[in-house]
Amino acid sequence: MKVSMFNRPKPKQFNIKTRYYDAEKEAQEKRKRQREARINGDGLRDELQAKWHRSAKKKSAKLTALYILILLAFLYFVFFR
Repeated sequence: MKVSMFNRPKPKQFNIKTRYYDAEKEAQEKRKRQREARINGDGLRDELQAKWHRSAKKKSAKLTALYILILLAFLYFVFFR
C-alpha cells in the first residue's frame, strides 16, 4: 500500500438510480398478464376458483349473520318474555 501525504484517495462515489412508482402502469401490466393468461388457458382455472371462493365467503358471511340474528331473537324471547 502506497502512503503519501499529499495524494489522497478519492472518496467512494455514491450513485443511486431513481425509482418511480407508477400505479397506472402497474395496473395496466397486471391486466395484460391476466389477458395473456386467459388466452393461454392457464388463468381460467385460477379465475374460476377465485370467483367460487369469493361467493363462498359471501354465503358464509350471510349465514353467520343469520345465525347471530336467530341467537339474539332466541335470547330475547327467553330472558324478556
